[in-house]
Parts: sequence; C-alpha cells; structure tokens
Amino acid sequence: MAYRKGFNPLTGTDRSSIRYRAIRPDEATSLAKGEGLTAKNPRGNWSHEEHVLRGNNRAASLKNDPWISTTPDLDVARQFENANGMVRIDLDAVPSTYREFWQMSPQVQRMYGWQLETSIYQYVPQKAIIGFKPSPVKIKLDY
Repeated sequence: MAYRKGFNPLTGTDRSSIRYRAIRPDEATSLAKGEGLTAKNPRGNWSHEEHVLRGNNRAASLKNDPWISTTPDLDVARQFENANGMVRIDLDAVPSTYREFWQMSPQVQRMYGWQLETSIYQYVPQKAIIGFKPSPVKIKLDY
C-alpha cells in the first residue's frame, strides 16, 4: 500500500520532512563541491532491508548499497557523528524514492527500529541539504 509523502500509518499523522545524517569524508568533499550526497554504490542491487541489515559491512556496501541512511531524530544522528559533521535534509526536495523503517519486516524493525531510519535511494541533491553542522569531534574515524 502506498501512502502520501509525510503520512505515518503507525500514528495516522503527518510528520516533518526533515532528516539528519552524519556524513562520511567523501560526502564532506562532495558537499563542498556542491554535488550533494551519493550512495556508496548508486547502481548497487541491495534492497532496503539488505541495506539496513548489511550496511555496516564497508566492503559489501561499496559493492552493493544504493541507499543513503538518514533519521528524523537528531539524537540518533549524533550517535553516528564523526569528524565530518552532520547535514539536515529536506525530503520534500529529494526527487528520488525513500523508504521508512516501518516499511521493513517486523524482524528488522525489532533489531534496528531505534534508528528510525529513512533510507534515500541513490542521491540527495545539494538543494535538499538545508543545513550543515561541523562536528565537535576532534578525531577522524575511517570506515
């Protein structure tokens, strides 16, 4: 069943179109060039659930992952923050498909529901990035 953008069938209410993401080093470079955000592999073949279940495997993600992780919860995004900062994204300005955590299987929801993940397919244009916050973290994490 398809729902209108912004409608949450769990609560029956509309919600904000704002999402947050802690960015990787390559994404910081892309944003500085005005190129927006691109998935690790925009032509990858992972489903939304595979992205959530396997996305922390860097080698597999680079080969297969066409999704970009975001969350509506700033506190959740802060848990993933590193030395590259965070962005604020307006989903209403994102032309590509996105999937919400509640659209996944109950098993995946139980495991990863705390992240409230909204996965964006392939690309987030620069115009959808409506805020950037440099990180106070002083170390650089490679992943």
